[in-house]
Amino acid sequence: KESFGTNDPLFATIYENIGILFTFEGEYDRALEHLRRAFKLRLDVFGDDTPEAARSYHNIGICLRMKKDYSQAQHFLERALELFNQNPEKASHTDTADIYYQLGKIQFETNHPDRALSYYQKALREIAPDFQEGSIYKNPELEKSASRDAFLKILAAKADALKVRYFKDITRTRDLQISFETYLLAVQLVE
Repeated sequence: KESFGTNDPLFATIYENIGILFTFEGEYDRALEHLRRAFKLRLDVFGDDTPEAARSYHNIGICLRMKKDYSQAQHFLERALELFNQNPEKASHTDTADIYYQLGKIQFETNHPDRALSYYQKALREIAPDFQEGSIYKNPELEKSASRDAFLKILAAKADALKVRYFKDITRTRDLQISFETYLLAVQLVE
């Protein structure tokens, strides 16, 4: 810290990366401690209404979702989305797509597959910018996807939500059909 100064953004990145690792290890309280340190540094250096702050909101939101603190997770993710929308030139499509995906996961994990599908469709529109279809029964073409990994997880989540809707009401055969087609599209990415 003496060489770089106490408010060097490099420390925010280091704390954030440690927090992300703890998140994926399931040590959410330790993760949040590091993510919040990164967030405070970013606020001190860049301010609150910035893409840098949005990345911190996003990562804290992911950790809170995985911790199953859905209300707080939604708050942080919506704030990240708001900041990225204020600065679209500084946000990548994968950033906003992941926020929509995370918001969809919150809805899916709280037993709201209809709401989840809406978010997943928004995520697909972000990850494949030429695709602007709002209908949950449509998917983008594979070659139009900006990020294969992000595209894969969004497609799998969408297929899962459609399948859950079908099993809640088996007269929704179109949900089952599109779920199957969406899974097949995801498989094509892997092959």
